[in-house]
Amino acid sequence: MKHVIVGYGRFGHIALERLTKQFHGPRVIIVEREPLPDPTVLPPGAEYIQSDAVSFLSTSVDLQPEDVIIPMVPFHLAAAYV
Repeated sequence: MKHVIVGYGRFGHIALERLTKQFHGPRVIIVEREPLPDPTVLPPGAEYIQSDAVSFLSTSVDLQPEDVIIPMVPFHLAAAYV
């Protein structure tokens, strides 16, 4: 199981921080449209993908039914995806 944080602004940072505190070495994928200024600041087990949120969800073959998607974007992600 992995956690997918869609949107890495202020609240995406908070979500990543809380996940790494609560779980020991979680596998986290961060999806953000904008480039990450410094990818070395990500904790171990975190992966950064530069992509549009809806495009990523529509085309990703790596997502499994048990994965947790954490929407941190300023629009209704489920509605945009459908």
